[in-house]
Amino acid sequence: MDKILKTSLLISILLIFGCNNSDEQNEIQQLDCLPTGLQNGVVAFYPFNSGSINDESGNNNNLANTTTASATIDRNGNTNCAYQFNSNNNEFLTLSNPTFLNGIQSGGFSISMWYLSENEGAGLMSRGNDFGNCAGGIGEWNLSLWDNNWPVFFINSYRSIGVTPNPEIVQLNEWHHLVVTSDITDLKIYQDGILIEDNENVICNSGPTPSLNMGDLFIGEFLSGKLDDIIIYNILLTQTEITELYNLTPCCS
Repeated sequence: MDKILKTSLLISILLIFGCNNSDEQNEIQQLDCLPTGLQNGVVAFYPFNSGSINDESGNNNNLANTTTASATIDRNGNTNCAYQFNSNNNEFLTLSNPTFLNGIQSGGFSISMWYLSENEGAGLMSRGNDFGNCAGGIGEWNLSLWDNNWPVFFINSYRSIGVTPNPEIVQLNEWHHLVVTSDITDLKIYQDGILIEDNENVICNSGPTPSLNMGDLFIGEFLSGKLDDIIIYNILLTQTEITELYNLTPCCS
């Protein structure tokens, strides 16, 4: 009887250590997707590997899909490594009560993503989805595209509009890299590694200011197109870091 008990205990210990090792290996694989220097300050990371909508930063800020949004090919043709949205079907990904975003704007933060828009004007990401402050603003902050597909970032009562290098060309059905950095009053927008807007103290008070630290996280709402490799940082990225992000291959395994 003692022998059986000891054997069972040994098997249990081996299983526990085996699970722990597996978790460690998965975490290493997730971190290896970004170079070491680009891992600093990551609070959420959505590369959509194998169609997963989990946060691969290790912070467990996992998304939910209550719509018909679906995995699709990424910018390098990898299957199930990006996400497709159709605004006509009200498709989006979401995270309820994202407390990890509370107060993030006070210390400065950055958002990096790849997008492909199929129509003029689109939503990309927002904290909350109630309409307020600036015309076109949604929630506490939001990143979107205007009718001419210029990237626009709203936060509280501030707005920044990124005029693309070729403003007369509506860039549809093309993959583009987009980064915004914000310390509330100084907003910067980078497209394909290039700084296309740097606005400080650009205030618009055309509507009510949304409450801070409230609202769910919405990704892909009001977009007909694709998104990939979304990263939220709690730091202000530098030009060097943004250039490195732009030159990375898709995080797809």
